Amino acid sequence: MANHESDKKPIKGAEENEESLKTDEPISERDEVKKAEDRTRKIHEDKEKDSKQLED
Repeated sequence: MANHESDKKPIKGAEENEESLKTDEPISERDEVKKAEDRTRKIHEDKEKDSKQLED
């Protein structure tokens, strides 16, 4: 009867588990990397905006 526990898992969780198997990275690490990349991208965009404003 232990199978009932796995049946209760949300589909999203199952998809994330498959993803982590493909990449061999824990889900949390991929999330942290994505957040870091987003922050870095935003910083670069802000710097570009600032430099364009200075040129004007």
